[in-house]
Amino acid sequence: MFRDEGLTTGGMSGLGDWRRYSQWIVDAVTPSVGIADPTAEVSEAPPLVAVLVAQDPGEWFEQTLESLRAQTYPNMAVLVLDLVSDPGLTARIAQVLPEARVHHVSEDIGYNSALNLISELVQGAAFYALLHDDVALEPDSLRSLVEEAFRSNAGIIGPKLVEWDEPRRLLQVGLGVDKSGAIAPLNERGELDQEQHDAIRDVFAIPGGCTVIRSDLFDALGGYDPDLSGPGSDVDLCWRAHVLGARVLVAPVTAVRHIDSHDDREPLVDRPARSAQARLRSTLVCYGLWHRIRVVPQALLFAVVETLYCLVTGRIGQARAVFGAWTWNLRRHGTIRERRKVLASHRTVSDHEVRDLQARGSARFSAFVRTQTNRREQSVRTVSRSSRDLAGSLRDSGRQLTVTFAIALVCLVLMSSRDLITGGIPEIGEFARFGSSPGDLLSTWWSGWRRSGLGSSGAQPTGQLVLGVLGYLFFGATGLLRTVLIIGTVPLGALGAWRMAKPIGSRRASVASLAVYLAIPVPYNALASGSWSGLLTYAIAPWLILGLGRASGAAPFGPLGAEPDELAATLPRRSALQSLFGLALTLALVSSIVPFVLVITVGLAAALTLGSILCFRVVGLARMLVASLGSVGLALALHLPWALDIAKGPSPWESIAGVSSTVNTALTLGEILRFETGPWGAPPLGWAFLLAGALPVLIGRSWRLEWAVRAWMVAVGGWGVLWAAQNGHLPIHLPAPEVVLAPVAAALGLAAALGLASFETDLRAYRF
Repeated sequence: MFRDEGLTTGGMSGLGDWRRYSQWIVDAVTPSVGIADPTAEVSEAPPLVAVLVAQDPGEWFEQTLESLRAQTYPNMAVLVLDLVSDPGLTARIAQVLPEARVHHVSEDIGYNSALNLISELVQGAAFYALLHDDVALEPDSLRSLVEEAFRSNAGIIGPKLVEWDEPRRLLQVGLGVDKSGAIAPLNERGELDQEQHDAIRDVFAIPGGCTVIRSDLFDALGGYDPDLSGPGSDVDLCWRAHVLGARVLVAPVTAVRHIDSHDDREPLVDRPARSAQARLRSTLVCYGLWHRIRVVPQALLFAVVETLYCLVTGRIGQARAVFGAWTWNLRRHGTIRERRKVLASHRTVSDHEVRDLQARGSARFSAFVRTQTNRREQSVRTVSRSSRDLAGSLRDSGRQLTVTFAIALVCLVLMSSRDLITGGIPEIGEFARFGSSPGDLLSTWWSGWRRSGLGSSGAQPTGQLVLGVLGYLFFGATGLLRTVLIIGTVPLGALGAWRMAKPIGSRRASVASLAVYLAIPVPYNALASGSWSGLLTYAIAPWLILGLGRASGAAPFGPLGAEPDELAATLPRRSALQSLFGLALTLALVSSIVPFVLVITVGLAAALTLGSILCFRVVGLARMLVASLGSVGLALALHLPWALDIAKGPSPWESIAGVSSTVNTALTLGEILRFETGPWGAPPLGWAFLLAGALPVLIGRSWRLEWAVRAWMVAVGGWGVLWAAQNGHLPIHLPAPEVVLAPVAAALGLAAALGLASFETDLRAYRF
């Protein structure tokens, strides 16, 4: 039966020459009457090959082999396809089932491609029994399935699958499929088996685990689709069998126990993506032109709606899987067209007849309705628990509200800016026009002649080079570039606030940071006064804190000093050089327009260092200081020779901070604390930011308390320096107040995120 041994058991031609086994068929499906003749010859049963695909099976594997050894089928051979498993697998097989043939696959080609090797390894078989390595069959399972295949003229047949440890619980009794390839279960998973599904009936697909298929049908189909893996490949095989006119049956006369251990041996994150890819690929391959025109647009519409819903409700992974299925299949359009052409050449059944076998409506929408109903029932129970444990209810609630809130905030900011986007930004303060063309900016930077003032020779600011290059990227639309750079600072800063809090390990914490940072009126007062420097500093401030936190390596931004059970230490490690160069490039880009950001970086590092000392937690301080000073030095080096001209000029500080950049009327301490540097920030709402940032200092523990103290040192330092400058206590002047207050706002956003994380984690340690 196996080609490598040169054994054959008779050939088969076409799609149904079964005369050789006619007497066995009669004996198998006809009840015996009277006394058998002991001298009569035993009719030959059709040869069957049980193909077992093994890939590092667990301790259950011996039970699978024992169930194969106990099979009562009279003409069966066993072939084990070893997918790069442990070297001891052959010994395990030989100990239980020594007559089995083992074929070692040199590389992990996947389940489908491994099964497609059957045509090369086996000849003369009438049936293949395709088995997972985590099933246990009843002694007469294969005999019953083959008998029923003859009785009902089935091309593919399968048993009912039950739970491994509790066989009275059903897993699957065949599968239904809707027009888009989505699975419509025919039974509830875990349902108590009371023989309610024991009728032999036609189904659209047989789930993987135990599938008996006629060998000639398997060869005509070309086996499994090698581009598919995991869920959906069994549906694709059965769908193509329907197109060829084969009958697919489920025969619950026998039960097969199944662990379904593939969830433990393949990343769960890949399963939704693979399911979506298989659904769409089967739709594109198995339908003819007319049904593709009808079904594919509907599937696309459902995919768009589902993607948008998943984005709004926070299911980012599911949205990526649904959208990625279309790009995945588009990249394989050539192979899809070839497989469709081959299938069309063997088609015997129209799409209309195949559609009669499919479930009506949308299986995914029906599953969504059931999920929402179950979720609503769970919400009632969650609310009941919340009356006893408020913090527990916050931990147990879903993440949909947080992402929805974040999207709503960003949309609110964009809607509020619609007049500036559509009507243009007036030329006030620093919002000057960029010039008529990018070439003017580049020529000015290259000329070495300063036209400002009385004119002088010297290096031009690197910002003109950056703006000139960006102007060409915008195809010369410098006005549009100006609008994007001014308005884009707000969402860029909001994204930085979200990203700054992400290492904390809580989505709600990220939303808290985003909400506080967007609500603080720094960017809106900067817009009102025309302070582009304030807007750019607002955009970069959270990224600076994030970069310094990564450079320190302290939890939650890195593994240094982190506790083993902390969520925040799960981020990938960054080397000191990566942190240094990343921070340096960011500083070089922003300092080309706002040189004072270099001073802010050093000030941030100093404040964070002082906060670490107050917490008696000096882990990573040296790394952070080296990263801050090194990044500033590299940024200055990238601005040569302009940086040297500033240092040698008559007033280096004015070149960095700007001339006459302070406001005419000194701000009061209350206005500074409320960020009321313009028309926004009036009490009482202006004080709410202080309350949000105070929570982690009151209830925080571990690194949450430490970083809260560091954040408050940044805030106190920024407020103090600005208040001293406003009252003339400093020998130097400062740039616009928004430039100084932007890092303070970022620090308060981080403190608010830490406060919510403390509320979720540390509040459990307190007893009221």
